[in-house]
Amino acid sequence: VVGPPAAGGHAEAKDDEAARKREAKAEKKREAKRLAKEKRAREEAERAAAPARPDRPAPARPAPSEPAEPEPKVEATEESKSERKKEAKAQRQRADAPPLPPKDKDGLIGGDVVLFEQIQPNVAFLIENVARKHLEGRAYDVKYHARWTDAITQDVLDQCRALSPNFKWMISCLIVQKKDRTAIFSESVAYFDQQMDGYAAYEYSGSKCLCVVHVFSAAI
Repeated sequence: VVGPPAAGGHAEAKDDEAARKREAKAEKKREAKRLAKEKRAREEAERAAAPARPDRPAPARPAPSEPAEPEPKVEATEESKSERKKEAKAQRQRADAPPLPPKDKDGLIGGDVVLFEQIQPNVAFLIENVARKHLEGRAYDVKYHARWTDAITQDVLDQCRALSPNFKWMISCLIVQKKDRTAIFSESVAYFDQQMDGYAAYEYSGSKCLCVVHVFSAAI
Protein backbone atom coordinates (compact mmCIF):
# COMPACT_ATOMS: atom_id res chain seq x y z
CA VAL A 1 0.00 0.00 0.00
CA VAL A 2 1.57 3.34 -1.15
CA GLY A 3 0.90 6.14 1.18
CA PRO A 4 0.85 9.98 0.52
CA PRO A 5 4.23 11.74 0.10
CA ALA A 6 5.77 13.34 3.09
CA ALA A 7 5.16 17.05 3.59
CA GLY A 8 8.91 17.85 4.01
CA GLY A 9 9.83 16.52 0.54
CA HIS A 10 7.62 19.09 -1.28
CA ALA A 11 9.32 21.99 0.54
CA GLU A 12 12.78 20.77 -0.41
CA ALA A 13 11.82 20.63 -4.09
CA LYS A 14 10.72 24.28 -3.98
CA ASP A 15 14.01 25.32 -2.37
CA ASP A 16 16.01 23.52 -5.07
CA GLU A 17 14.03 25.27 -7.82
CA ALA A 18 14.70 28.70 -6.29
CA ALA A 19 18.39 27.92 -5.89
CA ARG A 20 18.65 26.92 -9.55
CA LYS A 21 16.98 30.20 -10.62
CA ARG A 22 19.36 32.24 -8.50
CA GLU A 23 22.31 30.34 -9.89
CA ALA A 24 21.14 30.89 -13.48
CA LYS A 25 20.67 34.62 -12.85
CA ALA A 26 24.13 34.90 -11.33
CA GLU A 27 25.61 33.01 -14.27
CA LYS A 28 24.01 35.49 -16.73
CA LYS A 29 25.58 38.39 -14.83
CA ARG A 30 29.01 36.75 -14.88
CA GLU A 31 28.65 36.05 -18.61
CA ALA A 32 27.70 39.68 -19.32
CA LYS A 33 30.68 40.94 -17.33
CA ARG A 34 32.99 38.56 -19.19
CA LEU A 35 31.70 39.70 -22.58
CA ALA A 36 32.07 43.36 -21.65
CA LYS A 37 35.62 42.76 -20.44
CA GLU A 38 36.55 41.00 -23.70
CA LYS A 39 35.07 43.88 -25.74
CA ARG A 40 37.14 46.43 -23.84
CA ALA A 41 40.25 44.32 -24.32
CA ARG A 42 39.66 44.12 -28.10
CA GLU A 43 39.15 47.92 -28.36
CA GLU A 44 42.36 48.58 -26.41
CA ALA A 45 44.27 46.17 -28.66
CA GLU A 46 42.91 47.85 -31.79
CA ARG A 47 43.88 51.31 -30.51
CA ALA A 48 47.37 50.07 -29.65
CA ALA A 49 47.83 48.52 -33.14
CA ALA A 50 46.55 51.57 -35.05
CA PRO A 51 49.26 54.10 -36.27
CA ALA A 52 49.54 57.22 -34.14
CA ARG A 53 47.70 60.18 -35.65
CA PRO A 54 49.72 63.37 -35.69
CA ASP A 55 48.31 66.02 -33.49
CA ARG A 56 46.72 68.77 -35.50
CA PRO A 57 48.15 72.16 -34.70
CA ALA A 58 45.70 74.50 -33.18
CA PRO A 59 44.48 77.05 -35.69
CA ALA A 60 46.50 80.21 -35.47
CA ARG A 61 44.58 83.01 -33.91
CA PRO A 62 44.65 86.14 -35.99
CA ALA A 63 46.78 88.82 -34.48
CA PRO A 64 44.71 91.65 -33.09
CA SER A 65 44.55 94.35 -35.69
CA GLU A 66 46.11 97.55 -34.54
CA PRO A 67 44.03 100.67 -35.11
CA ALA A 68 45.17 102.61 -38.12
CA GLU A 69 47.21 105.59 -37.20
CA PRO A 70 45.48 108.83 -38.14
CA GLU A 71 47.18 110.86 -40.81
CA PRO A 72 49.25 113.62 -39.34
CA LYS A 73 47.57 116.96 -39.57
CA VAL A 74 49.41 119.35 -41.78
CA GLU A 75 49.71 122.55 -39.89
CA ALA A 76 49.03 125.53 -42.06
CA THR A 77 52.11 127.69 -42.38
CA GLU A 78 51.97 131.45 -42.33
CA GLU A 79 52.64 131.45 -46.05
CA SER A 80 49.73 129.08 -46.83
CA LYS A 81 47.42 131.11 -44.61
CA SER A 82 48.43 134.27 -46.42
CA GLU A 83 47.85 132.64 -49.79
CA ARG A 84 44.36 131.48 -48.73
CA LYS A 85 43.50 134.96 -47.53
CA LYS A 86 44.67 136.49 -50.80
CA GLU A 87 42.66 133.97 -52.82
CA ALA A 88 39.53 134.54 -50.73
CA LYS A 89 39.93 138.28 -51.11
CA ALA A 90 40.41 137.94 -54.88
CA GLN A 91 37.23 135.86 -55.10
CA ARG A 92 35.28 138.51 -53.20
CA GLN A 93 36.67 141.20 -55.47
CA ARG A 94 35.69 139.26 -58.58
CA ALA A 95 32.20 138.78 -57.16
CA ASP A 96 31.87 142.51 -56.35
CA ALA A 97 33.38 143.73 -59.62
CA PRO A 98 30.97 145.60 -61.90
CA PRO A 99 30.38 143.98 -65.28
CA LEU A 100 32.66 145.02 -68.11
CA PRO A 101 31.25 147.18 -70.90
CA PRO A 102 29.73 145.15 -73.75
CA LYS A 103 31.66 144.52 -76.95
CA ASP A 104 30.83 146.35 -80.13
CA LYS A 105 30.22 144.75 -83.52
CA ASP A 106 33.99 144.53 -84.11
CA GLY A 107 34.53 142.70 -80.80
CA LEU A 108 36.11 145.62 -78.93
CA ILE A 109 35.21 145.92 -75.25
CA GLY A 110 33.54 149.28 -74.66
CA GLY A 111 33.69 150.15 -78.35
CA ASP A 112 30.25 151.72 -78.17
CA VAL A 113 30.90 153.57 -74.89
CA VAL A 114 31.06 157.35 -75.41
CA LEU A 115 30.11 158.65 -71.96
CA PHE A 116 32.43 158.34 -68.95
CA GLU A 117 29.52 157.70 -66.62
CA GLN A 118 29.01 154.35 -68.40
CA ILE A 119 32.36 153.08 -67.11
CA GLN A 120 32.78 155.20 -63.97
CA PRO A 121 31.99 152.22 -61.59
CA ASN A 122 34.65 150.13 -63.33
CA VAL A 123 37.26 152.88 -63.01
CA ALA A 124 36.56 153.45 -59.31
CA PHE A 125 36.73 149.70 -58.66
CA LEU A 126 40.04 149.14 -60.47
CA ILE A 127 41.75 152.13 -58.80
CA GLU A 128 41.05 150.69 -55.36
CA ASN A 129 42.18 147.20 -56.33
CA VAL A 130 45.42 148.43 -57.89
CA ALA A 131 46.35 150.59 -54.91
CA ARG A 132 45.69 147.79 -52.44
CA LYS A 133 47.56 145.24 -54.56
CA HIS A 134 50.76 147.31 -54.56
CA LEU A 135 50.66 148.78 -51.05
CA GLU A 136 48.66 146.56 -48.71
CA GLY A 137 50.79 145.06 -45.93
CA ARG A 138 53.89 147.07 -46.83
CA ALA A 139 55.76 149.58 -44.70
CA TYR A 140 56.80 152.86 -46.24
CA ASP A 141 60.31 152.74 -47.68
CA VAL A 142 61.78 155.67 -49.57
CA LYS A 143 63.91 153.29 -51.65
CA TYR A 144 60.78 151.83 -53.25
CA HIS A 145 58.71 155.01 -53.39
CA ALA A 146 59.37 155.71 -57.09
CA ARG A 147 58.89 152.06 -58.04
CA TRP A 148 55.49 151.85 -56.32
CA THR A 149 54.32 155.12 -57.84
CA ASP A 150 55.29 154.06 -61.33
CA ALA A 151 53.72 150.60 -60.93
CA ILE A 152 50.40 151.99 -59.68
CA THR A 153 50.05 154.64 -62.40
CA GLN A 154 50.99 152.23 -65.19
CA ASP A 155 48.69 149.47 -63.89
CA VAL A 156 45.74 151.88 -63.60
CA LEU A 157 46.41 153.25 -67.09
CA ASP A 158 46.53 149.79 -68.68
CA GLN A 159 43.28 148.69 -67.05
CA CYS A 160 41.48 151.96 -67.93
CA ARG A 161 42.53 151.66 -71.57
CA ALA A 162 41.10 148.12 -71.60
CA LEU A 163 37.66 149.46 -70.65
CA SER A 164 37.16 151.48 -73.83
CA PRO A 165 39.24 152.81 -76.74
CA ASN A 166 37.20 156.03 -76.87
CA PHE A 167 38.94 157.97 -74.07
CA LYS A 168 42.25 159.60 -73.23
CA TRP A 169 43.52 158.94 -69.73
CA MET A 170 45.58 160.94 -67.24
CA ILE A 171 46.64 159.30 -63.96
CA SER A 172 48.47 160.79 -60.97
CA CYS A 173 49.64 158.99 -57.83
CA LEU A 174 50.90 160.46 -54.56
CA ILE A 175 52.46 158.30 -51.79
CA VAL A 176 53.58 159.72 -48.43
CA GLN A 177 54.80 158.20 -45.18
CA LYS A 178 52.19 157.90 -42.46
CA LYS A 179 53.10 159.09 -38.96
CA ASP A 180 51.20 159.96 -35.80
CA ARG A 181 49.60 163.12 -37.15
CA THR A 182 50.05 162.79 -40.86
CA ALA A 183 47.58 164.83 -42.87
CA ILE A 184 47.41 165.18 -46.62
CA PHE A 185 45.33 167.58 -48.66
CA SER A 186 44.97 167.12 -52.40
CA GLU A 187 42.95 169.09 -54.92
CA SER A 188 42.55 168.73 -58.67
CA VAL A 189 40.89 171.01 -61.20
CA ALA A 190 39.98 170.13 -64.77
CA TYR A 191 38.07 171.77 -67.58
CA PHE A 192 36.16 169.19 -69.62
CA ASP A 193 32.80 168.25 -71.02
CA GLN A 194 30.73 167.18 -68.03
CA GLN A 195 28.55 164.90 -70.17
CA MET A 196 31.31 162.91 -71.90
CA ASP A 197 34.44 163.34 -69.75
CA GLY A 198 34.93 162.29 -66.16
CA TYR A 199 37.05 161.93 -63.05
CA ALA A 200 37.61 159.34 -60.30
CA ALA A 201 39.84 159.15 -57.24
CA TYR A 202 40.74 156.80 -54.41
CA GLU A 203 42.62 157.27 -51.14
CA TYR A 204 44.43 154.30 -49.60
CA SER A 205 45.31 154.57 -45.90
CA GLY A 206 47.60 151.83 -44.63
CA SER A 207 49.40 151.48 -41.31
CA LYS A 208 52.63 153.00 -42.65
CA CYS A 209 51.74 154.95 -45.79
CA LEU A 210 49.06 157.01 -47.52
CA CYS A 211 48.30 156.98 -51.21
CA VAL A 212 46.00 159.13 -53.36
CA VAL A 213 45.26 158.18 -56.98
CA HIS A 214 43.52 160.55 -59.43
CA VAL A 215 42.15 159.51 -62.83
CA PHE A 216 41.01 161.97 -65.47
CA SER A 217 39.26 160.82 -68.63
CA ALA A 218 38.54 162.82 -71.80
CA ALA A 219 36.41 161.45 -74.61
CA ILE A 220 38.07 161.30 -78.01
